[in-house]
Amino acid sequence: MLRWNETPDQVFQAIVHDCLESIRDMIEAYDHAEEPTEGEREARHIEYRDEFPRLARYFSGRQAVALLKTLLKASQDDGTLYQLTDYHWLLLYEGLRVYAEIENDHARISGMPIRCGPYRIARLDFEEIVDCYFWDTDFMIPALATMPEDARRQMGVSPETWGLACGLTPHPDELKIEPLPPGDEPRQPRPWPRGKRIVAYPPRTWPR
Repeated sequence: MLRWNETPDQVFQAIVHDCLESIRDMIEAYDHAEEPTEGEREARHIEYRDEFPRLARYFSGRQAVALLKTLLKASQDDGTLYQLTDYHWLLLYEGLRVYAEIENDHARISGMPIRCGPYRIARLDFEEIVDCYFWDTDFMIPALATMPEDARRQMGVSPETWGLACGLTPHPDELKIEPLPPGDEPRQPRPWPRGKRIVAYPPRTWPR
């Protein structure tokens, strides 16, 4: 399981798994296994960059696919809790953003709910998901690149966050997903909505 700000309920787990699979397949389509010509390679990179401009700044399509596969495997591991870096959080943020936009548009146009595992969801609220499950979104603040080191230290800005703000591509160590030691167990999740059909996720009735 990935270590989120809130322990994910079963609905969010299903959303994350479907999101990671969908975004993996989408980016993988921009980088087929067959050897493309130079022109085809450039066209596919442009498609990837246009759909995921923030990700393309830090990851090639192939790197993003490999990392999405790693995140999916870790998320599906119920026996271990995994710590993420800011580069993982950026990938999850952008993946969930695009996934929610596509699925909400499809649900609105088709009149059919979003299918996530056994659940049928009328609408995904991306901003509420971020507020609930992300520790923070400091990795989205470019201004941190020019902040003095003392100020960054006082604010607790990590070297990874600063690197993202500066547009630095990740060091291999910053892409490792580390298992947390036994004993650092997740808290009990908030109760998920009853039944398999859900009006909106997250539910508006959750206490703040």
